[in-house]
Amino acid sequence: MTNFSRPLGIGNPGEGGATTGYIGVQRAPTGQGHMNLVQIGGGQNTFGSTLPTEYGVAQSATVISGVGQDGTAQVLASGSFLAPGLPGTYTIQLENAVANVLDSVNPAPVPPDYWPVHSADVEVSGATVSFTVVGTVSGDLNCDGVLNTADIPHFVEAILDSTTYAADHDGSPYPPCQRSHADLNGDTRVDGLDIQYFVDELLASKW
Repeated sequence: MTNFSRPLGIGNPGEGGATTGYIGVQRAPTGQGHMNLVQIGGGQNTFGSTLPTEYGVAQSATVISGVGQDGTAQVLASGSFLAPGLPGTYTIQLENAVANVLDSVNPAPVPPDYWPVHSADVEVSGATVSFTVVGTVSGDLNCDGVLNTADIPHFVEAILDSTTYAADHDGSPYPPCQRSHADLNGDTRVDGLDIQYFVDELLASKW
């Protein structure tokens, strides 16, 4: 988003002194069960003039032309986020997107000229991503949500052969299993040192 966010473009700076609005702000009405990611996006400075920094926008009069003109797809934003810690199904949906198309770009020096634009058609009906966060139970190696004797062979396999464990659980009827569930002593390794901890957890689980 270098060409669209501040200072190269007009982008809301966000809240709390953020330098760009692309980080977004999470809000939810009282009693609403989901959060809305508010205020992401912006536009290029098409007014052909720089403004003092106290205005907070349009500090650069350099317009990037030709974006998307070769007929290929253009990636305008990418990134990642940490999944919520609470189990559940979450949906991210993009709404109310607005875009302009440059009609022409004036040659330098440009200020105080501007680059005429018109509104572009934006289709975001398919811009939805859903994912499920599955709770984990320490020692649950078949990932059925409980720790019991059914986990014993899976625990042994996780310790002896990580490749086979991954192959056996890929596409299983349960959510994808992680071998790291066998690290019961918390040393970031899965090995024989976890056996006693597994036995203790199994006995304490009242299976």
